[in-house]
Amino acid sequence: PDFVAKNAHSNIITSIKFDKKAEYLTSRSKDGTCKLWDVRSLKSPVYSWEGLKCDEVSNASFSPDSSMVVAGTSEGSLKFFSRITGELLNDVVVSQEEGVNCLVWSAEVNQIFCGCSSGSIKVLYDPDASYAGIMQCVSKPVKRKEAIGDWAIGLGSAGIVFVVFCCFF
Repeated sequence: PDFVAKNAHSNIITSIKFDKKAEYLTSRSKDGTCKLWDVRSLKSPVYSWEGLKCDEVSNASFSPDSSMVVAGTSEGSLKFFSRITGELLNDVVVSQEEGVNCLVWSAEVNQIFCGCSSGSIKVLYDPDASYAGIMQCVSKPVKRKEAIGDWAIGLGSAGIVFVVFCCFF
């Protein structure tokens, strides 16, 4: 390899994601940290955020415009950090009963999809800026024989609406 970041984390790395320009990457680990790296210099992280509990697997990603890093925790929250200043911008509780194992921030519909430890998928969105997408899917009638789950809609902290889909197998 051309670039190596030795001892980047003190435990298993559970997630690595590039920003949209592939200038930065974020890494998430079972050591309870999420780190932001400039790919041109992997000697040390630009920022290292600590105290982000990660039992088995937890994920981190960039916002669609790459201005923020969001990290999921096994305590059921999403931590939003500024890529520019490193400060914690928001802490959104997705669930008090389950951890956030994986997440994707969709640029097309401006929604965050979270895979949780119970097997549920939770969707967070801004009701003013991203009504399309998941709400269009929820509002369509479902053929009963094809239904394998149930939807629930609620209001989270900071006015963020979340949608929960629970699968039944």
